[in-house]
Amino acid sequence: MLMQELDEISHWVRTQAVPRLVTGTEPPEPALPTRYEIAVGHQDERRAMSMGSTTSAADRQIQRLGAAVVRTDLVDLIDQVDGSPSDQQIAAWLAQLTDEEVLDRMSRLTVTHTYDPGVMLHNVEVLEGLRDEALGFVRC
Repeated sequence: MLMQELDEISHWVRTQAVPRLVTGTEPPEPALPTRYEIAVGHQDERRAMSMGSTTSAADRQIQRLGAAVVRTDLVDLIDQVDGSPSDQQIAAWLAQLTDEEVLDRMSRLTVTHTYDPGVMLHNVEVLEGLRDEALGFVRC
């Protein structure tokens, strides 16, 4: 709950309060980014800000937690496919992927609540593709 509340407050400050205080008018579009790279100097600060991320800290935390669970689940799923590398090798492959990449791979699978042969075949093909990606990583 605290993360949700802080996210809502930071969103309001970023999209309403600060722009109104600075400009004295309605907030401009697009809204200020939630973060941008400040560890390096920029020739054009406006351009750097426009390229900043709009993903909030709360959303990034949800993404991190989801990716951690998905990494574990994918190890178990891919390990069941014939010809898969070891579960340690699959875990190493998944560990080097970004959270977004892991979530993208999981999203390729289709959820089914009933036995649907088409969905099952699709998921087998997706898992075989993931197995092949893991094998390619192991070979490098």
